[in-house]
Amino acid sequence: MVLRSHESATPFKRDILTHLALSHAVVTPTGPNLHAHLSQLTASAVLGDVSDLDVSRLQRHFHVEGVHVLPIAHVEASVDTLWPHPGHPMDDRSFVELVCLMLRQRNLRKVLFIGFPRTLLEAQTFRAIGVDFDHVAILTKKVMPVPHALTDEDYYSSDEEVKASKKNAPEPQLSQLSRYFTDTAPRGAIQALTYVDITRVYPHLEAWFRPNVILAVGNKASGFHDALQRAAHSSNCVYVHVPTLHAKHVQRFPFSDRAKRIRAAWTERRLVDVEITVDLVKTEVLRQPVSTRVVLTGFPRMMGNTMPYVHDQVVALTEHVGAVNQLLHFTASPATLLARVGTIEAVHAHTDAFNAENAPLVAFCIKMNKVVTTVSADVSLGTLTEDIQTLLLT
Repeated sequence: MVLRSHESATPFKRDILTHLALSHAVVTPTGPNLHAHLSQLTASAVLGDVSDLDVSRLQRHFHVEGVHVLPIAHVEASVDTLWPHPGHPMDDRSFVELVCLMLRQRNLRKVLFIGFPRTLLEAQTFRAIGVDFDHVAILTKKVMPVPHALTDEDYYSSDEEVKASKKNAPEPQLSQLSRYFTDTAPRGAIQALTYVDITRVYPHLEAWFRPNVILAVGNKASGFHDALQRAAHSSNCVYVHVPTLHAKHVQRFPFSDRAKRIRAAWTERRLVDVEITVDLVKTEVLRQPVSTRVVLTGFPRMMGNTMPYVHDQVVALTEHVGAVNQLLHFTASPATLLARVGTIEAVHAHTDAFNAENAPLVAFCIKMNKVVTTVSADVSLGTLTEDIQTLLLT
């Protein structure tokens, strides 16, 4: 359902939309990934000198991420079977429309195109009726000069003739595409990669489709968890509370070895094995159709003197889930904490727990120059939800 208000300051938007956002996904035209949210599709493309790419390697890598790798030959063959006028030429717009139809029929959510779009018009059309590309790589193979004996051509070729032929020739499609994506793609979305050894290209491509992870910590007594969950759900983010994730897994698979290890950690009041936690988080993220941003609470944290340290937990998150780019640190005055939990003993207990378990993460993120945003919880929970939404949508 899409609700539309023509006036940005109407009572409709002020009084109704705010409350709706507390329980429903609300995406604004100025927010990120509007098309992706509505169509549940995220797409990236590799263009240029793609003939050296090992498509099977990319397919093996992205399979675990739920990404479908579609080379242009496969796309063209699939579109040909959908073309209702065999034997007649197909224009660029019709081609793109059939590509989008193919994606819908196969219910593909995450797609990496190799060699598509082929022309500027295809790129423009896909943006108009499909989605913006999250990432675009322009590959250029560097040809190393080979020493050779001089020939007549070396002596008599005219630089002026070469310049004239280039001047009169139409601009190559790849140059048009490169300029178009440079002008329209979000900052950092386009990469120009020149290579001699194609294996050096894969790390750049394999980092795609991995979400950005936003960590959140604060005194539990402030009540920030509920506001954060509501704001994340209404801002096209995946919200994951790790202790809840552990509890759900134990409830669903009570006799599994993993559940036994989680219960043992609870009994011994130590950290649940990091490999278990990270794998559960990754599985939860992959369950979401479009998961470009993950809001994570309850991990990383310290429990007593148990290992590993915060640094190792962040490294594990980065390797298996996505890059940790930001930390939201929720603060509240003693008066607010007391008003929300009722007793000074509960305030002290929650404060001691935060200092022991979460404060080391704040110190680590500051030390590593990650973005640390302090959010005051000394407001109503509705206002706090709106404040978090503003942060997540900017």
